[in-house]
Amino acid sequence: MMLQRSHCRKRSLDLTRDSGLNSQDTDDARHIQEVLDALRQMQQPPQLVTSPEALAALEREMRQRTERLGSLLVGQHLQQALEAAAFQAAQEQLVRQWPKPLKNDGKVTGMVRTLQGLAVPVRLP
Repeated sequence: MMLQRSHCRKRSLDLTRDSGLNSQDTDDARHIQEVLDALRQMQQPPQLVTSPEALAALEREMRQRTERLGSLLVGQHLQQALEAAAFQAAQEQLVRQWPKPLKNDGKVTGMVRTLQGLAVPVRLP
């Protein structure tokens, strides 16, 4: 059983490590790992549900955590799209064609709300 938990932890770490994350994305990876760990804790050992209210509460908690995980992964994909060369080239072209000079504030963090309604941070160029 301990070997299985060790394998699951390594696998979830690999999911965050192999997805192209760099050092500035460590907070994102940490948040994803926290949600994965919380979901794994809910799985081992299974909770004994003895009433409809307890079942509803358990389902609600699982749904909230999986929605959070999905939102974090969507944010991660969005961040990678924002950092893609094609997006950067289109942005530079737009800035060059703008009629007035634009001020460059560097990268700033903005919040994007996913379809589930959860906000995730992304670093905007």
